[in-house]
Amino acid sequence: MKNIHLHEKNQDTLTPKPEDTTVNRILAIIKYLNEETDPDTHIVPQRIADELKFCYGWNITRKTIAEYLKQMCSQDFNFGLECDSYKGNIKKYTYKRTFSFEQLSLLSDIICSSMFLDDDTAEELLENIRSLTSIDRSYELAGTNHYIRPRVPNKDSMHNIRIIHEAINRGLKIKYYYAGINKKKQLYYHKRTSSSTVLYKCFPYDNGAFTEKEYPIEKNSTLGKPVTVSPYKLLWDNSRCYLVCGLEEESGVKVFNCRVDRMFEIQIIHNSSLKKSAKIDKPRGSIFYDPVSESVDAQKYLHSVFKMYPSKDGRVIKAKFRVKNYFIKVIVERFGFEVEQIPDKDDSDYFIFEALVQPTKTFFGWLACYKTHEVKLIEPPELVKEYRDYLSDILDGYE
Repeated sequence: MKNIHLHEKNQDTLTPKPEDTTVNRILAIIKYLNEETDPDTHIVPQRIADELKFCYGWNITRKTIAEYLKQMCSQDFNFGLECDSYKGNIKKYTYKRTFSFEQLSLLSDIICSSMFLDDDTAEELLENIRSLTSIDRSYELAGTNHYIRPRVPNKDSMHNIRIIHEAINRGLKIKYYYAGINKKKQLYYHKRTSSSTVLYKCFPYDNGAFTEKEYPIEKNSTLGKPVTVSPYKLLWDNSRCYLVCGLEEESGVKVFNCRVDRMFEIQIIHNSSLKKSAKIDKPRGSIFYDPVSESVDAQKYLHSVFKMYPSKDGRVIKAKFRVKNYFIKVIVERFGFEVEQIPDKDDSDYFIFEALVQPTKTFFGWLACYKTHEVKLIEPPELVKEYRDYLSDILDGYE
């Protein structure tokens, strides 16, 4: 929706003008301040009087406007108006907004670059942000067309985050359906409708409507059943929002992550009908569990996973690397400033460090970006063998 200046909205002579009352005057001044002023410009009472005369036909003196502004500067009301005196009794007014323009610009950039919001939701949020500054400056804020981002058309992403936060705060599990992408580039998921039938739901990436198709399945099939997890933390990585959660298995609670924009029909489990509790399962046996805070160490988890693809079997391995000193920036950016550097006793140009990693193709892909004299995996032997086999498979495909 295009923003329109105050005087442009009231040029229609057929539109009834509001009555000239004290309340309406104050409301009109507030409207003027919100739409026509910025923190770095001074407010001129005569200009406000002229604007109200033009828009509403009210005859208000400059002194009356100045008196209104003086009252609005009172700390009791906190309108955001500030008054400075100079040259005796002459007053200078400025309107300090809750957010500076730089802060609004940052929020706009974050929303525009986000990949987990659908286009309509992103545009609605941007419109709300634009309303927090003047109309003229609102055009300087970024729009969705400033960033070319592939977006998942899940209009429930914002709702998902609210539900997840509520579940985390209340210490309760959630259940949801997780969507995949089919050959036609359609998002889809299965939902059980009975013990012998399942509903196939899908929609395209161009914000098209859901299509549904029901078909039979074997009675013992797990297809179409919702995923039940213990939500721990929400993480933001690569312009996407992820949930770090726990899945109860026979061997314990497996910690993994999933994309919030791929989750559908999220529900908080209040009273479990199963034998298991609806309360969150704490992953006490996990290497990511912090016994002090009794929660998952999200930073440790984030450093172990590459491009947010966790290992399918939940494996986490302590790996040892030999790195040339010059490449410390690569290691810090990937594993954080907490990395402990151990000088290589055989060569002062290198250092050794250890880190928890999840052995996935994305980890091997990251490691393959560097030559062995730059960043080299040296331990444990079984992980080194896995990496060699990974590289061999790739090379074999190019023979």
